[in-house]
Amino acid sequence: GGVNVGEEAGIDWTRQLAKVVDLFEQASGKLILVVDDRQLPEIDAGGLFRALATRLPSVELTDNVRQRDEWERSALAQLRNGEVGEAIETYRQRGRVSVGQNRHDTMERAVADWYRHVATTGDLTSGLLIAHSNDTVADLNQHARSLLQATNRLNGPTLEEGERVYQAGDRILCRRNHSRLGVLNGDLATITRVDHDNKSLTVRLDRDPETRELPGWYLGQGNADYGYAMTGHKAQGVTTDRTFVVLDGATDREWAYVAMSRGRQDNT
Repeated sequence: GGVNVGEEAGIDWTRQLAKVVDLFEQASGKLILVVDDRQLPEIDAGGLFRALATRLPSVELTDNVRQRDEWERSALAQLRNGEVGEAIETYRQRGRVSVGQNRHDTMERAVADWYRHVATTGDLTSGLLIAHSNDTVADLNQHARSLLQATNRLNGPTLEEGERVYQAGDRILCRRNHSRLGVLNGDLATITRVDHDNKSLTVRLDRDPETRELPGWYLGQGNADYGYAMTGHKAQGVTTDRTFVVLDGATDREWAYVAMSRGRQDNT
């Protein structure tokens, strides 16, 4: 048998996780499950990981080394433990809470803050917009890209795919695993070249300096999107320098905890 490490095991449904455990038992393998069980819960029936951690010996990591500032580590611990009011007040006192007049104004503020950051640093990989719904993410992506286009930060030939127009310099999100292409669902990347004739993209992944080729059929199946904004579920495995998080009435504590813990330097 072999050893397998399963990250983010808390979002696996109990039925799925039970099948995986059975397979490893049959193969006399070892399965190591890793998760913060205060993050996003399972979509379907769940709770198996927490039950296993309660019944079996487990190792707990308690030190947060991602966030730069001690005060933010403390605020995140409060948010994680359910002390929501105290955590939000700390963020407010530090200037990390901006309240919009309505949905449109809130998104305008978030994208403006994001753009100031990436324009100052010159690094689109260092900032990320996060929102709860797919509709809000789509609006944030379009608005963010329009600012880049207006300031000539995108260049070269264009490739139209559905409702998306891609150029060199665009940030994209891969939405489907494909081992032959070397991409994973959730990969963030920057387009380095557009091949209009072959309807393909050359991209540089954030996690790997080597480039990948995304052929027309991969794009045509809807497997890519703009990568300026993501949902909290997509962002759960991401680390960046700064995040700009849009919260609304549908936001719960687990979601906010995940979104507000992605950035090393600042989370607004």
